Amino acid sequence: MSNLTKAERSSFFARLPQAVVPDAHALAAPEPPSLLFVLACGIVRLALDRFGKMGADFNSPGEAEPSEEAKGLASFESILFTVQCTERFGFLEETVYKRDAFMDDLTFAVHAILREIAASDLEQRRFFLFFIDEYNARGDESSRCKWESADEESRWNTFPYEYGKRLMNILWQRIDPYRLAGLVAMELDSVAGLVPLAKAVIEKYEPGSGTYPLKLT
Repeated sequence: MSNLTKAERSSFFARLPQAVVPDAHALAAPEPPSLLFVLACGIVRLALDRFGKMGADFNSPGEAEPSEEAKGLASFESILFTVQCTERFGFLEETVYKRDAFMDDLTFAVHAILREIAASDLEQRRFFLFFIDEYNARGDESSRCKWESADEESRWNTFPYEYGKRLMNILWQRIDPYRLAGLVAMELDSVAGLVPLAKAVIEKYEPGSGTYPLKLT
């Protein structure tokens, strides 16, 4: 069950497209930001750049531009997807022992950034529980689906394509196979560009060193 009401969720998603992610140093002040926090800011900023600021570029002729709430929800889904991909592709054999601690810190940092820029009116613990519930739900889905396909036909049932279908239903309430393929390719390209940075951050990360300087109350 969501820890936010329907109205609170709608308000958060509607505000998210216009939110601006400040420089990591400004958000973390007076403490210097950890590399993990810089990564978290980058994940949020990339999603907002892709979906929060989208106009009619992705639309078919005569198709209405998605609402602000739909853009915000798509941005939120993109953030969750990128965090899931960081967990799946960011760890090497020599860094896998850091996975649990790193992902705990990363998800906390991402949630804190989102609350700071678009949900500061909401009580932090409720927003945190909402975020974790949504993140865990996507994790359960990713564990049930294959990430890669053995052939062209089965790719439509992989986790990246299930994610792409969710995005299309959010933004346009229908599935267009050609636009779906392009959307998934765009998201995977974005993840591929982020993974080397994530690996470098993970290599330097030490458990307990990457949390956002905002405590649950």
